[in-house]
Amino acid sequence: MEKIPFVLGGNLQGGELVVAYPYDMVRSLWKTQDYTPTPDDHVFRWLAYSYASTHRLMTDARRRACHTEDFQKEDGTVNGASWHTVAGSINDFSYLHTNCFELSIYVGCDKYPHESELPEEWENNRESLIVFMEQASRSHCIPMKEKLSALCKYFSCNCAYVKNRNGHYNVKSV
Repeated sequence: MEKIPFVLGGNLQGGELVVAYPYDMVRSLWKTQDYTPTPDDHVFRWLAYSYASTHRLMTDARRRACHTEDFQKEDGTVNGASWHTVAGSINDFSYLHTNCFELSIYVGCDKYPHESELPEEWENNRESLIVFMEQASRSHCIPMKEKLSALCKYFSCNCAYVKNRNGHYNVKSV
């Protein structure tokens, strides 16, 4: 991570429908959960929201919570430390040591979905993954049409690209 300067990362996990952003560790020794913002909290919240809001189920008011916690009141996002503390998380490490903005993306209620469920899980997350990757190009004003086109081709999705007035490409599934 130090040789190749990543600016955006996402680790995909199962077992919940939420996007968790740093910090993941509380500052107090006496608390197990506490909202612990980074200096770039507004950026992390936007990145998390950009994924959650385009996911098919994360912000759907008609769906039930996966387990006991309902993250819909936070638009499908949560500060990691306010949910459950993780010491030495990859999100915190990436941010503190390499300046990479990394999120934990919990893509579905099942921790280990059955093989037959994977096509539906892909459809639930496809647009969100594309929108999330698009955020990297917005931060540096580098159009990424060629890279996004290759990813869409690899994942067999049909995408349309629209260049906005700032020179960024907006990607939409068609």
